[in-house]
Amino acid sequence: MSGRKSNRSGRSANRGSEISNEEWIEVLQTFYRRRHRQKIVGWCLVGLAGVIALQHFLRHVDTIDVMPFLSIGLQDVVIGYPMAGVMLFIAVFLLGQSDEPPRRAEVRHR
Repeated sequence: MSGRKSNRSGRSANRGSEISNEEWIEVLQTFYRRRHRQKIVGWCLVGLAGVIALQHFLRHVDTIDVMPFLSIGLQDVVIGYPMAGVMLFIAVFLLGQSDEPPRRAEVRHR
């Protein structure tokens, strides 16, 4: 039967398809590193969106004028709303990813 073993469901499972412990550790480390980077980028975008919102608020109460060459309405349409929407979308996408690593059975040899 050359490396194949029949399981209870009648399907044959290839014993050689399991990954070693070292490979599994590498898969998990890669997953958690990627997840950590995604969270950092997501929270940075949330912070940046907050700074933009604060600047936007201060501009509307005429406290600070970062871009005097653009009118308030043009800043809203061109910069404020699209940037806030894009950053919020990316941040929600990154922070909404699952923290659960893949199962060992789902990982295949490369």
